[in-house]
Amino acid sequence: MPDQGSRIDEMQLALKGVEGRLEIGLARQKAIEERAEELHAALNERLSAKDGIVDLLREQAEWTLKQNDTLLKQIGLRWNLLTGFTGLVALSFSIVFAYQIWRVEQVMATKSALEQSAAAASESAKVLTENTKKYSDILGILAQADTLMTDSNREFLRSEYVVAAKRAGAAVEALRVALQDTGEPLEDLDKRRSLYNSVSCSLVGNLSVTSKQATTIPDSGLSPTALRRAIRDALFTALDLHARASFFSARDTVRNDGLSLLALDESQWHGYHWLGLAAEENRLYPEATKCFRHSIDKSQVGNKDYVNLAELSFIASNFTEAASYANQYLHPLNHRFKTSLDVVAQFYFSAAGFLTHATEPSQRMPPRSFLEGVKKLGPDFTLEGTFSTKDLDEYLKSEPFNSKLSDDQKSGIKKLTDCLESRRCGD
Repeated sequence: MPDQGSRIDEMQLALKGVEGRLEIGLARQKAIEERAEELHAALNERLSAKDGIVDLLREQAEWTLKQNDTLLKQIGLRWNLLTGFTGLVALSFSIVFAYQIWRVEQVMATKSALEQSAAAASESAKVLTENTKKYSDILGILAQADTLMTDSNREFLRSEYVVAAKRAGAAVEALRVALQDTGEPLEDLDKRRSLYNSVSCSLVGNLSVTSKQATTIPDSGLSPTALRRAIRDALFTALDLHARASFFSARDTVRNDGLSLLALDESQWHGYHWLGLAAEENRLYPEATKCFRHSIDKSQVGNKDYVNLAELSFIASNFTEAASYANQYLHPLNHRFKTSLDVVAQFYFSAAGFLTHATEPSQRMPPRSFLEGVKKLGPDFTLEGTFSTKDLDEYLKSEPFNSKLSDDQKSGIKKLTDCLESRRCGD
């Protein structure tokens, strides 16, 4: 037991010694930290003093540079004063010498300008004479074409469609020559015609086709170029008249006329109209439908192609769509019953409404109302020159029409057809 107690005492003494040494170590560490902080503060003060000295030296350097620049300017000014008088005398002589040279050059330039003016005046007079002659010739062609187009329209109204087509064709040929004389090659129109795509019924590809031979004739005041717009407009009208007369005669040039109209101005509806009729004639109904839809997009009020679309829909047994197209033609015109085209539209509106059993007044014309409307028309009423019943007659004899409709429906359609085609409008 005494040994164990002595050991404990020794251990306690040892622990106290360790604690004392730890306290001494902490005190030393604290003293070192205080000295380090004092040293850091002293270093910061020295750095701040160094920055101040640098700023002072920089300011002194800038002041020295300014003084040096001012001194250089003063030296340059004094030197200029010393040499200025000599330079002034030399400049005076130089000005006088340059003026004399300028006067000589002006005299020579005036002489050259007078010679060039005389030559230019001679050339201008020659160009003016040529342009005046061409301008006069083209005006003569325009007058001739206008006479031919007037004759064509008169013959068309007389139902002389072959003669009307010949007159319009002569106008087209004369105007094509005139268009060439204005500096616009006919090859450009042919290139645009070749861009026609029958699937979309439109021109596709590079529409800004221009021949390298296209020219702009100078002196535009009396230049044939000034008549180019008028020639294009007249040619457009002549092609439209020719297509109309051909459609009711040979029909072999309607497609070509439509392509030419489209090449001349695709923003107008006429080209699409004739291409649609040519496609319908050849039983190319998808192309015809595309063309007629393009046509009504270009001209939406009173466009006859609403009636053509109504006919295409009707002979395809799509009676609801046929009634809709007929109504789109008639509605802006207050469902009038006046022209031949109005009567055809009313026929399809009435027939399609009858077959679809439409009940809304705005969606149908009762067959009796159509019969009474035709009866009231004057004796001069005719479909000739407006509408061909060929496709309708073929459809009424076809198997789809006769197999899908009841006897009452077929009988009702026959009454309407007899009234439209033969004016037999009995009850």
